[in-house]
Parts: sequence; structure tokens; C-alpha cells
Amino acid sequence: MHVRNTIWTAILAAGVMLSGCAGSSDSVRTGDAGTWNDIAAVPTTREADAPVEVVAEVPPVSEPTARAESADEPAWVEALPGVRINRAQRRVAFDGFVPIDTDDLDAPRVYLEVVVCALDTKEHESLVATRVPASSIHAALLSLGYEPGAPGDWDWDGADLNAEPPTGDALEVWLIPAGGEPAPALSWVVSTQGARLDDGFVFAGSRERTIAGQTVYEADGSGTIVGLHTFGGEAIALERVMSHDSTIEEPEWIADNDAVPPFGTAVTVELRPAG
Repeated sequence: MHVRNTIWTAILAAGVMLSGCAGSSDSVRTGDAGTWNDIAAVPTTREADAPVEVVAEVPPVSEPTARAESADEPAWVEALPGVRINRAQRRVAFDGFVPIDTDDLDAPRVYLEVVVCALDTKEHESLVATRVPASSIHAALLSLGYEPGAPGDWDWDGADLNAEPPTGDALEVWLIPAGGEPAPALSWVVSTQGARLDDGFVFAGSRERTIAGQTVYEADGSGTIVGLHTFGGEAIALERVMSHDSTIEEPEWIADNDAVPPFGTAVTVELRPAG
């Protein structure tokens, strides 16, 4: 059963944790059954002006806090556990950490498939990992008036592979390392040949799947919260379609070792309106 956007917003306003579900009936697709990993739903937080924090393990859980109000930046409100919203600026923020080690001399290249992933999913190929479930981020975006679309997909036409780009409201994805400066997420990504991506992101809204008779929000299980390559279940997707299958496209996009902070650095992810 699909859940209408108005219901998502009502649940968000009541401060109830969402365990799954997608957007409106025309913004999700039903897939085949499968199995998912359990996702830890307790977020981490940090103070806005905290010094650089580097940890050897997953950052400890702490109580969420709202960022201080100022003339230029109204207060951030904790909308759901681990998810903060700024209604005046239509921004969503949540915390994570850097799960990769770009200073490892034995593995100088970290090939990427995801920008932000859930814990215990794709940390080895993601810039940021978080404890916050994708469905909570989805709900926060809905509460600010963003409309989800659909993730990108691939369609085989005989021997030809046709790409179907994702749809949804345009977003900017920013990464803010503890004690550091905000940076566009793609500034932490570079190709093996030194090229850069200049694409935007869209609120794709993931999709629903039926697992053992239960309807779930796919990105909560797959961990693809902010995608880079196209898996077909991203909550937030790069507007360009890029295959994660090396038999279709040669792996090319890696972490920029000069831009990515050390392993374990606390990072706040901000979703902003495009432009």
C-alpha cells in the first residue's frame, strides 16, 4: 500500500519515527522480493562550531541538538531523530562520518559508488556513512515541500542498453566536516583521469519493495541514501545515469584524496534547494 505525501508530513509533524514507506503512489515503484541488512536508526550529532573530530570507530550516539538561532540563520529544528530542518531556507541536515581511508598507501584509490550510505551497507565505496534512515530524510524533504520523482533505471532493448534518468525536485548536496568549510559533495569526487562531475542531484524518492510480505522503503535496506552511480533505489540521485556494473562502464570515479578528510571525521550532510 502506498502512503500519501500528506500522511508523511503529518507523521513528521508529530515527531514519530518512520520505519519505511515511500511517497505518493505516482512517485514509487514496486520491485521484487529480496533481503536487506538491519539499519541502525539512532543518529549522531555535533555542535556547529566543534573542533575537528577524528574517531577510530563509528562516532558515539549523543542527544540531538538544534543549531543556535542568528539573524542570518534561523534555528534548526529536530524534525525526526537525527534529522534537522531549516524551514526558512528549506534545508535538511543530518550527521555522519567519513568511512574510507584515503591516506592508506596500500590502497591510494578509493572507487566510489555512493555519496552517502547507511551503516553496514556500502561504507567501503561511499564518502559519508550515517545512522539516519533514508525514509526519515525523505519525510523531512516532504515537510519542506519537495516533490519526489523516481530513481534512474536501465532498460534493455535487445542488445542495446537504454538509460532512464531519475526524476524529482532538484537539490544541492553539501558536506560539512567538523571544524571545516562546507563543500559541494562532488568536490570530493574526481575521475582517474582528473575530470570532475558538474551534475546536480534530484529527490528521486527511492521506491517500495515487498520483502517477506512486508512493504519497505528500499533505500532503508540498500543503504543508497545519496547515490553516485545508478542502482535504481536511491532516495537522492545524481541526475546523470552511471552504471555500477563494470561490464557496462569502466570504473572511473574515485575519492579525491586531497579533499576528503581523514577516516572517522564527523560530517554533516546538508540538502539545499538547487540554485
